[in-house]
Amino acid sequence: HGHGVEAISFFRKMVTSGVRPNAITFLGLLLGCSHQGLVKEGAEHFQMMSSQFHLSPNVKHYGCMVDLYGRAGQLDKALEMIHTSACEEDPVLWRTLLGSCKIHRNLKLGE
Repeated sequence: HGHGVEAISFFRKMVTSGVRPNAITFLGLLLGCSHQGLVKEGAEHFQMMSSQFHLSPNVKHYGCMVDLYGRAGQLDKALEMIHTSACEEDPVLWRTLLGSCKIHRNLKLGE
């Protein structure tokens, strides 16, 4: 947790050496980005998952992205992430967003 820069560095070394990342690799990477506030980097790697490595994000990946945007106060992007996911009805995604609404005192979105 909170080791986003190190996770990105390790990820780059891994890919450069020919090791193909999997869904768990991306989960750790996105979690690190979320906990360190690396919004741009997290978003880039989330997109890279499908565009470059042809991996479909699952509910845990979307949860990391909702948390990433929520922690950064980008609540509209967090909401958009939920709506564009295949798991829009997952209660964990909504609870994550509600927690961010509470932290950032956005009662309107929280309703």
